[in-house]
Amino acid sequence: MIRGQEVMVIAKSDVIAKVKENNNTLKMSAQDILMAKADYNQTNAVFLPDITASYTGIATTNPLMAFGSKLNQGILTQNDFNPDLLNTPSQTQNFATKIQVQQPLINLDGIYQRKAAKAKLNATTFQH
Repeated sequence: MIRGQEVMVIAKSDVIAKVKENNNTLKMSAQDILMAKADYNQTNAVFLPDITASYTGIATTNPLMAFGSKLNQGILTQNDFNPDLLNTPSQTQNFATKIQVQQPLINLDGIYQRKAAKAKLNATTFQH
């Protein structure tokens, strides 16, 4: 007897495993779930404070800038009004670091976004 193909016995569980392994639709669905979960995890920021940091600095010998900087700092002395120092000041510098922490009491927009992200995650999970 001549056979054109080799006969192979395969179990149903092996077929199902191969189909799941090579099914691009299932792979895309799994990625959709991961994306929805990431969107939901990003909404954790609703409960975290907003922190910003800034740094400014100035070092100048420009007469106007030097006088203005001292005026803004509140460190003017009577000697600073000396015409020689006003016209040719030594280097004036001012450096400042600012850290700001803001925590909203109630962030309704964020809470609704979190609920929407949770609903999207649940819907995507049910589609899988």
